[in-house]
Amino acid sequence: MAGFIFNAGADGLSSEGSIDWIANTIKIRPVATAAGVPSKDANFMTSIGVTGYDVTVASKSKVRNDTLDQIVYGFASFSFVAVLAGVGEINRAVIFKSVTNDADSIPIAVVDITPTTPNGANINVTVSASGAFASQQ
Repeated sequence: MAGFIFNAGADGLSSEGSIDWIANTIKIRPVATAAGVPSKDANFMTSIGVTGYDVTVASKSKVRNDTLDQIVYGFASFSFVAVLAGVGEINRAVIFKSVTNDADSIPIAVVDITPTTPNGANINVTVSASGAFASQQ
């Protein structure tokens, strides 16, 4: 399954939206394969992903690509630290605007990652040099 942008994320990233990609705290959270795909209509992070392993993304970028009519969002590669085996296989991650708690945090996008079965070690994720996800202009 290909990744997608949540409806709340698309609205928040719009020019008058509530998400400032560069200034806000943006985090990423692993999602267990067994949990299935989150709903595109989710407005908040409540019950999305495996809590306790959130990573604040670094080196955020936002680039307009006029050739492809896209806004490309990127950040540095990262590691989910010491993910326990009991979590089960991880095959995607959710990018979100972190606020005080999950009930206030806004899901932005789901991205696929290489399926990995945790064993207590770090899960290293390489972000493409061409960006993590893109939205249409």
